[in-house]
Amino acid sequence: MVTFFCAACWHVVSESDRTCPACGDDLTRLDAEPFTMKLARALWSPEPLTARRAAFLLGQNGDKGTTAELLRRYDAGADPYLSAEIAAALGRIGGAEAGAALDRLEGDASVIVRSAVAAARPALSGGS
Repeated sequence: MVTFFCAACWHVVSESDRTCPACGDDLTRLDAEPFTMKLARALWSPEPLTARRAAFLLGQNGDKGTTAELLRRYDAGADPYLSAEIAAALGRIGGAEAGAALDRLEGDASVIVRSAVAAARPALSGGS
């Protein structure tokens, strides 16, 4: 069975809903958004694997415009595994803004995140 969520508030919706019963957002409008925007929204999914996949795919996409949203998600209190995926994504995205974001993540309390930052540095310098 597939579970559908509103991309605005993450409330469970039915496949046939056109507006979210919780927040009232237009689900058809959200469905028409560009893929990168959908991935940025998915960083906030209550399902941890969905959020990690979104970070991974944002890194694969390489859109420097998503660096701020990745960092915003980290700042909001991501779990260490999502934070590590965010670090890896920043390394793949590259650029000065991603480098500054990695500098911030380097001081994370989790060894998982610090290891991911160290692994992301070579990709960052190779892609800048």
